[in-house]
Amino acid sequence: YRLVAVQGYPGTGNNIANAAFWPLYPMSMRGLSRVTGLPEEVSGYLISNVCFAVAIVLLYQLVRLDFDTPIARRTIWAIAIFPTSLFFTAVYTESMFLMLSVAALLCARVRKWWFAGLLGALAALTRSHGIFLIIPFAVLWVKQNGFYLRAAIPKGLAVIMPLLGPIAFGAYLQYAQGNWRNFIEVQAMWNRTSALPWKTFQCAT
Repeated sequence: YRLVAVQGYPGTGNNIANAAFWPLYPMSMRGLSRVTGLPEEVSGYLISNVCFAVAIVLLYQLVRLDFDTPIARRTIWAIAIFPTSLFFTAVYTESMFLMLSVAALLCARVRKWWFAGLLGALAALTRSHGIFLIIPFAVLWVKQNGFYLRAAIPKGLAVIMPLLGPIAFGAYLQYAQGNWRNFIEVQAMWNRTSALPWKTFQCAT
């Protein structure tokens, strides 16, 4: 991510491989580094830890919508002390993605749909998995408003706003690298390939 923060998404040579990494996190590292003068990797650590702290607070509020305080507390303790939670404090996208996803779902639950859609789009600019927020968005929308088409215009368009993430990134890659599909096609340069779900278990044995 430091490499992307420094180089951006150049369109020549092997540097096009940077397109495998989605832009919101490394560009936030670049922005904070330029404002504060800190190295990009230090900026990354600060962003990750602040995002994780905010995510914990938002997750507590989200769980409290349906459960009591002890359950909400156990939830945040569980995610904080889980062994792989170390990635939330490292220079990775996990903490920012968690914060934006939880914030988007929280906004959707309290019917602030435009905020939910915007946060969902930002989550999808952080990790490609963000587009799947459309699924819980759709469920929550139907639960709140039913299947009435009239109720879905215009506010219901927020449900599909996570699609704006890959659309915006693809549009930028088309401009910078001449191929909007590079965020898919360069994955092999990082030894990432598609595989059937059980292939993971075969590789682990």
